[in-house]
Amino acid sequence: MEETIVIEPAVGPFEWLVVLVMALIMIIPFCRIFGRVGHPGWLGILMAVPLINLILLYYLAFSDWPAYRNKPTVEPVEPPLSPKDK
Repeated sequence: MEETIVIEPAVGPFEWLVVLVMALIMIIPFCRIFGRVGHPGWLGILMAVPLINLILLYYLAFSDWPAYRNKPTVEPVEPPLSPKDK
């Protein structure tokens, strides 16, 4: 009689909990970042998807941020002269 070897996956409830916590640790800040720069916050959820996260990271870094499109730029101000320099 031949014995059959069955290999069960080693992913239990604790491992799934660790994966969920790690995903939330990564997703929540990205949702806030996307929201603050004017993009939809739900894009942060896509940061948990491999390869999509790299594309979104480059998109976030190099695209125009809608929240800053209509804000005036601040001109540099010369520091006041000290009494010695006058």
